[in-house]
Amino acid sequence: MVLLRRQEQKKSGSIRMKTKKRWFAMLLCAILLCMPAQASGAEGSITDPDMTVSETSGEGAEQEMYTVPEAEILPVSEETVQAETQEEASAVPEGESTEEDTAADISEVKEDTAGSSEEAEIPEEAGKAEETEKAADAEEAVDAEETEEAADAEEEESLETVKNVTLEYRTHVQTYGWEEVWKKAGEMSGTMGESKRLEGIEIRLGGAEDEDYIEYRTHVQTYGWETEWKRNGEMSGTEGQSKRLEGIQIRLSPSLEAQYDLYYCVHAQTYGWLGWAKNGQSAGTEGHSKRLEGIKIVLVKKGEAAPEPVGERDMPFIGTMFQYQTHVQTYGWETDWKHDGEISGTFGQSKRLEGIRIQISPGFMADGQKGGVEYRTHVQTYGWETDWKHDGEISGTQGQSKRLEAIQIRLTGDVAEKYDIYYRVHAQTYGWLGWAKNGEQAGTEGMSKRLEGIQIVAVPKGGEAPGSTFMPLRKSIDSYTIPFAQPSAGAHTIRNLLRTALVPCGRTLYQWGGGHGPDTNQAGMPQQWVDYFESHSTETWEPDFSYISYWNGVDCSGYSSWVVANTTGKYDGSAPLAQNVAQLYSGYGWTYLLDKENTVFRPGDFISVLYGHIWISLGQCSDGSTLLVHSAGNGIQLSGTGGKALALADYYMRKYFPYWPYGVINYDWLLDEPSYTARWITNGSGLLTDPDGLQKMSAEQVMKLLLGD
Repeated sequence: MVLLRRQEQKKSGSIRMKTKKRWFAMLLCAILLCMPAQASGAEGSITDPDMTVSETSGEGAEQEMYTVPEAEILPVSEETVQAETQEEASAVPEGESTEEDTAADISEVKEDTAGSSEEAEIPEEAGKAEETEKAADAEEAVDAEETEEAADAEEEESLETVKNVTLEYRTHVQTYGWEEVWKKAGEMSGTMGESKRLEGIEIRLGGAEDEDYIEYRTHVQTYGWETEWKRNGEMSGTEGQSKRLEGIQIRLSPSLEAQYDLYYCVHAQTYGWLGWAKNGQSAGTEGHSKRLEGIKIVLVKKGEAAPEPVGERDMPFIGTMFQYQTHVQTYGWETDWKHDGEISGTFGQSKRLEGIRIQISPGFMADGQKGGVEYRTHVQTYGWETDWKHDGEISGTQGQSKRLEAIQIRLTGDVAEKYDIYYRVHAQTYGWLGWAKNGEQAGTEGMSKRLEGIQIVAVPKGGEAPGSTFMPLRKSIDSYTIPFAQPSAGAHTIRNLLRTALVPCGRTLYQWGGGHGPDTNQAGMPQQWVDYFESHSTETWEPDFSYISYWNGVDCSGYSSWVVANTTGKYDGSAPLAQNVAQLYSGYGWTYLLDKENTVFRPGDFISVLYGHIWISLGQCSDGSTLLVHSAGNGIQLSGTGGKALALADYYMRKYFPYWPYGVINYDWLLDEPSYTARWITNGSGLLTDPDGLQKMSAEQVMKLLLGD
């Protein structure tokens, strides 16, 4: 702006110089018009200074031609002319009048005045008056120029000056009350190592102008974040209510933020000194019920380095990423927002969820971050919502008595790049299901089961899930098709034996003593096994010897006896003890025994451990590990002795038996236990044959034959 003004002044000065030149020319003409003619012997008057006059001395006299001499110009001192011209010289822009041009003009004027002074005389008093007036004008012009230059310099200086403000603050501390001495920038306010909570804070500026201010707000126990920002010494927090401060945000006015960065860090219960927050970011904690105990605040000129860390932590804020709220049957919308991992809704009260809203917690997002959370629900009658809701919008219904049955939640933008979102629901009949992740479905489908509660947790990208991820969505068992034909009783082959063994896998619970009664003598899978499995949640699927009826499941020997009975059609109404199975079948002439030194198990082998357990082998993998099927722990499942067998078991359990709530079990210790192996005689003299050659196949080949890829 100053440069533009000076360019305008230079142009104006050039115009004034040209105007003064015209003034000199006009003055010259005026003087010539006013002066009397100075011709010897001439009569009359001169009316035109450039006119040629012809005069005669008489009749026939010789004519004489002469030219009227130039009129005399009022003498002007060299000093006066220089004062006027030099006044404008500095303002002449490039390409216009220069100092050399001005000097030439002065010289020309001096020559003109010198040549005419002999022919005209001006009274001395008039010359002095004119000279005095000229000098006064020159002095006035110089003063005006100096005044403008001084104003420009003052304006330039004000633009470069950083506002000199100071910072003070004090806190209200548990037991002690308000600190008597205000702390200066960088000093600690509060306490450390005394377990005293901060309850209030005041911050003020010194040397501030009208447009300058500092404002702040705190997160207060019970109340959460204050809705209004406090400013310039006002109290934020509480006094006399014994409420702890848990977090704080501080920021400068735009007039100050252009010149300063504001840093602040807090000493928080349990965590100690946290990292430096900056320009309005959150410092402290949220959702963890941790008190602030001390604080430091620092002003740093724009562009200068941030303060050195006070503690070992870089993170200035330990908060909850999400907050969520549900609309519950009878109760309506919950009054309080729930935070990371807290239960929203109910369980054990048979109350349906009807609506939900989810949003990023205030203060969690750092400056410049973008993104959020979006979600949709499966609603009774309506099914899945077509539009995803986001950032606090209502998904579901209210006032329509429609239950939520399932939900999907996912992150967007910067948040999705840094975090995974996990969520699980409490479903009618089944209780808490597994954790779903990043948009997966959680709840039930096609079963008319209400959601009753929900938990939501954020985990750093790639981090561990907060719990089991098994089966977050339940569907009817009938909706899963196992891709092999039902076994046929009486088909005495190894392939039919293994087909039969897989039928109740992943859908029958373990029951000590089960399978030793009439259920063993039954063709096909007993319906009570299925009913009991489907009526229990993951919370009750665990070893429990107090089941109401033995016929709700099977133990290991009861299971192996059921497999043999449904393969051969020989229902003898009894099941041997696990440790006796191998010897018993050998005694029947169905198998031959291998001692514990044998570690190469073939498909169909029955492996009895002397302490009391039995497995059915599905073959060995290429790395020597063995794939097994048995009833143990929780129910009938695939397991392995480590390596590839364990990975194969996990793959098929997840793909074809999705209701199984547990991970597969590693039985590599089996090889060190005293055991006997019963291997089926398949040469035609025993009970079974092997026309498909399964006994020579690997576990991978057997499973591909039975279940496909």
